[in-house]
Amino acid sequence: MTDPTPHISTLAGAVRIVRMHGFARQVPLILAMMVTGFLEGVSVASIFPLLSIVTKGQAASTGINQAIEQALAFFHLPAEVPVLCLLMVVTIWLKAAISLVVARALGRTGATIGQGIRQRLLQALVDAKWSYFTIQPVGRFVAAATTEANWASTAFRNALQVIEQSMRTAIFCGLALFMGWEMALVAISMGVLMGLSLRTLTRAAHLAGRERQRAMRGLVVELNDVLAGFKPLKAMHRHTGLIGELIKDTRRLRKAINALVTTETLSLGLPDLIQTYLLAAGAFLAASVLGSPIDQVIVAGLISFQLMGTIARVRRALTQLAQSDATYWTLLNTVSDVEKAGERFEGTRAPTLDVGCELRNVSFSYGRGPVLSDVSLQIPAGRITTLVGESGSGKTTIADLLLGLYGPDNGTVTVDGVELRDLDIAQWRSMIGYVAQEIILFNDTIRQNVSLGDQEIGEDRVRAALEAGVEPVVCGTRWDSLIDPRCIRASIVPNAVVADLYRRAGVVLNDHWPDMQRAGILSNRVFDVLACAAPLVSDEIPDHPDGFSDFIAEFGPGRQSVRRSIR
Repeated sequence: MTDPTPHISTLAGAVRIVRMHGFARQVPLILAMMVTGFLEGVSVASIFPLLSIVTKGQAASTGINQAIEQALAFFHLPAEVPVLCLLMVVTIWLKAAISLVVARALGRTGATIGQGIRQRLLQALVDAKWSYFTIQPVGRFVAAATTEANWASTAFRNALQVIEQSMRTAIFCGLALFMGWEMALVAISMGVLMGLSLRTLTRAAHLAGRERQRAMRGLVVELNDVLAGFKPLKAMHRHTGLIGELIKDTRRLRKAINALVTTETLSLGLPDLIQTYLLAAGAFLAASVLGSPIDQVIVAGLISFQLMGTIARVRRALTQLAQSDATYWTLLNTVSDVEKAGERFEGTRAPTLDVGCELRNVSFSYGRGPVLSDVSLQIPAGRITTLVGESGSGKTTIADLLLGLYGPDNGTVTVDGVELRDLDIAQWRSMIGYVAQEIILFNDTIRQNVSLGDQEIGEDRVRAALEAGVEPVVCGTRWDSLIDPRCIRASIVPNAVVADLYRRAGVVLNDHWPDMQRAGILSNRVFDVLACAAPLVSDEIPDHPDGFSDFIAEFGPGRQSVRRSIR
């Protein structure tokens, strides 16, 4: 996937990230950051009156000295050493206290942002149309909801830190101007040199962060695909090549992380080195070449030191942002893609099932040729209709059309004479019990596998499901204990029992007849009992469908609409 946004690891990029989550809501936090920067500036400014006192007035009088003395006079305090020292201690203590509160609030806000993005992604996945999932790797969404959401939270915190350090830089530039334009020019020039010298680190961090994101997502996607089909791969000893590809992904990830660690280390160590060289060169130039008084050199050095320090912190914050912004924008791009793939149903009519379902002259294709061509089929309520035919003849497709997972290319799908698109699709699907071709078992308790998280399904309905055949299948595991897939075994369920279960149920779409007939897998029993009177069974032709069905519809080349009554 290409970058969803250009390289914007700048102050403007940080502001854009904050604006994505409501800039106005972050104003109190930003104001608190401004206060900490102001207090730090006051603590530094109080040094200059102290310097004037220590040198017994020999140090040059500056605007900062006068401002501090006037502020103390306003509170009827003398500009003496004890008062100035107390001012430094109090401002530093207040700055530290407010900084702790800001850091805690920043952590909570970042966690909330990450949770909000996860919730938005999960809701979008629930609302997405089924065809979107058939072309997307599941690992993409796993990576987005886990590691990428964590880094998105980090990116937001880093963006706020960039804004905080930028405000502190502006405050110290103001202090430099109070010292006089000559000293301000020297200090700001040194600060600009500091920032430019560290710019390469930010770009390197951005590239490494983007590579880490791609490597991590690739690893998660491929690992998910390998594990999904690992049994046949292992049975044929064909898994070694795929595992080798995964190992390549881990090496790629290691290289990206090493690059990130290097940029982080350099962003911590290089500023001190550059700061020392610039101060030494500036002091030598001012004292030896220009012949500036020593007191002015000291004052200019203090201001330059603080300004370069704040600019170094800005650049460090930008470097940290560059490590995570690629992941942040990629995640938002993923969420946006899923939201665009949402289902669009405008039907509002409440569904009923008194007559049955009907397909009228339905044609459908997946883009590679027709699967169904002008098919008409009636599925009466209260009776069992079985679809039989070879694999690929369209039996599962009919079930998907009845569920509204796909829409027909031509023709109509109706329920009690009402087109499916006019119904409340959520209510219609809630009336359906669907037994898929794949065994559906969640890594949870029996109770949760039966209720599927529905709080309205009480213990009596769970007990009914267990009595219908679940309990022997899971080797007597207790309801509230985790299901061990190794304990699941087959159980023979007579046709008469299965038919009775289906007639007591409501709308049942069983797309796996052999398992229902022979294996009695847990998911079949769950939906047999919990489903809300038009059962439909589809699969390859079973051995004895006549003993189970009321109607049989045979599917295959040239006989898509052959239907015969059994009862």
